[in-house]
Amino acid sequence: VEGRTLRSWLGDEPRHSWREVVDVFVQVGRGLGAAHDAGLTHRDFKPENVIVGDDGRARVTDFGLAVDASEASVGGALPSVGGAELHHSMTITGKLVGTPAYMAPEQLAGRHADHRADQFALCVAFYEALYGERPFSGESLAELRECVEAGLVARGSSDGVPRWLHRVIERGLATDPARRFATTADLVAALENDPGRSRTR
Repeated sequence: VEGRTLRSWLGDEPRHSWREVVDVFVQVGRGLGAAHDAGLTHRDFKPENVIVGDDGRARVTDFGLAVDASEASVGGALPSVGGAELHHSMTITGKLVGTPAYMAPEQLAGRHADHRADQFALCVAFYEALYGERPFSGESLAELRECVEAGLVARGSSDGVPRWLHRVIERGLATDPARRFATTADLVAALENDPGRSRTR
């Protein structure tokens, strides 16, 4: 695929509008949803694992950590890490586990993680794309895990991001997987239900 990572695309100047960001993340959500429908859990979704092609189409990549959805558990609690390590994939006792900065609380705790953990990671990246910062702070794994498990979502400067969109992302970031969207397709449908565009039509 001729293109660049989503991380690179998001770094464009001037910044992309929130609607452009939504359009790309809808495509990304469809890609993740297709993987989920095929019985896979990605386990390491992050902006570096998405390619935005020169044709404008976004593709989810790097399924090296993916597992059958029925077996999508981390395989043990994570060790103490901090700083830049939070942004890189990690391996524990021979099992690939993902990137802590984008992990759902169930992954961070070493519990069973299914497609809803991917949804959480998608919404971490989405929040970061819209507000320029991750929704959960922490300079160490312990600090990050505490913030994630408490559901302490940062208050990003709006930059015109509408409240309905913020609520969609917050739901995807719910600490309890049962409170997130039932499927990634449901999340995509919520993103496509832009009240502003409906009024324009």
